[in-house]
Amino acid sequence: MSIESYILILGLVGLACIMWLHFLRLSELDALCDWSNATLDAHNAHRHALLLDLLKALRAFTLETRDTVETVSITRAAAIRAATPQARTQAETKLDLDVRKLLLLAETSEVLRHSAVFAELRSQIDQNQMDILAARSQCAAYVNSYNRARKQFPGDHLAERLRYAQRAIHSINQEIGQEIAAEPHPQAGGEAVQS
Repeated sequence: MSIESYILILGLVGLACIMWLHFLRLSELDALCDWSNATLDAHNAHRHALLLDLLKALRAFTLETRDTVETVSITRAAAIRAATPQARTQAETKLDLDVRKLLLLAETSEVLRHSAVFAELRSQIDQNQMDILAARSQCAAYVNSYNRARKQFPGDHLAERLRYAQRAIHSINQEIGQEIAAEPHPQAGGEAVQS
């Protein structure tokens, strides 16, 4: 064998190693995208369970929030029924805003403001909201990394052959997410504090 043959073989082995590493990277990112979507779905499902408790409590304790409770019930149902990821994200975003409005309205009620059950529920909903925002951010980061790896050589050829499709990012407007996370809410004493 000549030196050119050895160089050609080394080049082919090197290219095969690079292709293998890119395949592993694409596979890992694809799995992380699926995992982060599942995590986000789990947080959303937990929020829906918390909202059932909140809606029951508000219906039982106060009449002032009846219209807003019904709006949240309708928005929640729409979020659960959403068929596509984009529709689900839009419905969940609207639900975020409606729940914040409902909580702010509910806290005007003296009975609810001094209720330990409502305070605990509010705390769980706030924590869940922060978990959802973090999961959305993480999901977007994984999808961006996946899409970048998919476009880089040799990932672009691998993705085409292995049918790794471009992933869409279904995230809420960052200003809305920050607005929801930063909204003040009154505590038992009635003063507004930052969450």
